[in-house]
Amino acid sequence: PEPITRQRELMISDPNLESMLALTGAGIVGPVDELSGQVVYQVLKIERQLPDDFEEQKESYKVGIKQRLGAANMTNALAELTEPDQIDWKFESMRLMYTAMVEMNTSTDGDALADLADEVESVLLEDQRFERELVAAKYQLYKRALPLVGAERKAEIEGLMEQVLLDVLNWGDSYSIQVELANLYFDNGDNDLAANALLVAAQGLVSPTPATQANADALQAVVSIRKTESVLTDEQADEINAEILRWRAEMNEYQAEQDELNRQYEEDLAKLNEEAGPGTGEDAGSEEEASDEESTSEEAPAEGSEETTE
Repeated sequence: PEPITRQRELMISDPNLESMLALTGAGIVGPVDELSGQVVYQVLKIERQLPDDFEEQKESYKVGIKQRLGAANMTNALAELTEPDQIDWKFESMRLMYTAMVEMNTSTDGDALADLADEVESVLLEDQRFERELVAAKYQLYKRALPLVGAERKAEIEGLMEQVLLDVLNWGDSYSIQVELANLYFDNGDNDLAANALLVAAQGLVSPTPATQANADALQAVVSIRKTESVLTDEQADEINAEILRWRAEMNEYQAEQDELNRQYEEDLAKLNEEAGPGTGEDAGSEEEASDEESTSEEAPAEGSEETTE
């Protein structure tokens, strides 16, 4: 790649470039964290020269450097203050929630994630202040850990997932969790429990939204596949599909009611406009605007004419 030139004064506020600033000559620096990822820099040479306008802009340069150094110092101080080991946590459960949030988004160590989930479980036995949030965190940690751990740890986590999913459902119904629970039961050969989980998922279809429509379509496809695999009986599949059809019928009825309300609204609006006569509603607005435009054009002086004379 072509060499690039960077001004020292523009680099001092970036803590990632401290090792580069410490160089006194050519050298290798890195890896350095950049927005695009980690980068290794090869410093070819360091030239110490003043900008052409230095004498004229000396005070401005001083102010700029002080501001950048101040911003860098504030950033570093804030980062140190927000380190988990620097925070005086009032409750252990709060620390775990924070740690879980950070690790779920950054860690790729499956065993560490699973250990953190185990820690959450042990705290839940003693502290229920944030039970709902910790239950959700435990689920997310185990789920993220599963594809990252070895076979033995994976089997251990899979053995815990049924209770983990049930704990999440204790705090509220969830279509996705019910389907995940059903798939877990199918994998374990508990087909009746799986069928019941799918039925509960179908019964939870309520809102008239595109997302619910997508869930209903996906659930119907799952039922069809599981029936073909002979893990769902005809009676179980029919019961689940009946719930899905019940929801579709309710949604069709709801949509018909909305269409009728819209039709009545348009009809009533047209009748009001008709009774009010011409010069009202949207037509009145357009006529007023036209009138304003006409008066404006009449009052405006002709181009090139003088407005005042002496």
